[in-house]
Amino acid sequence: PTVPFFWMLFDQKASTWVVQARAMDQQVGSFTFQPSQMQFVNPALVMLLIPLLTIVIYPLFQRLGWELTPLRRMPLGLVIGAFSYVIAGYYQVLIEGGSQLNIAWQILPYIVLTLAEILVSTTGLEFAYTQAPREMKSVVQSLWLLNSTLANVAVSIPAALNIFTGAAQFFFYAGLAALAGTGMALMARRYKVRDYYQEVAPIPVGEHAAPSLAPKGA
Repeated sequence: PTVPFFWMLFDQKASTWVVQARAMDQQVGSFTFQPSQMQFVNPALVMLLIPLLTIVIYPLFQRLGWELTPLRRMPLGLVIGAFSYVIAGYYQVLIEGGSQLNIAWQILPYIVLTLAEILVSTTGLEFAYTQAPREMKSVVQSLWLLNSTLANVAVSIPAALNIFTGAAQFFFYAGLAALAGTGMALMARRYKVRDYYQEVAPIPVGEHAAPSLAPKGA
């Protein structure tokens, strides 16, 4: 129930963050960025950060005696995602105060949000698959993807009511994600991990296992 709070943050990089970019100086060197073009940073960072985390960061934490298990990564990712909105909210405060920020400053919250994406989305998708019995894997994967839909519906409600605008909306969503991360961490402490990844499908009645190709006596 806490995962949709991450997608409430992540999907707004194509809306709220683009609106913020329109109020920034879009000239970077000799190139003029369109506000929506800053989203290219996200897939580029995914390709860089996944190997860094897998090869360097995760083994480092394991050697330090605090393994970043999936149930630790996901709550941490929610909190990190909240921090990306604190940064973006601070930018918005400066913009509303009359400061002119360059669009390149958005790279920092994009880095933080992408790190959160890997910790929550990539980890969660694999974790959901391993925790589901063979007969339920498709259903669980569908429910996981449903999180994004629920998040978009939830975001549309305060947007339609115009409850929060400007910098306040950034800090509002940051607070929600931080609370969700705390809640997930508390729930994870009681969760018993089950690994169905190596589960072998039963042989149907009337069928026989494939004969071994190993030579007799081996």
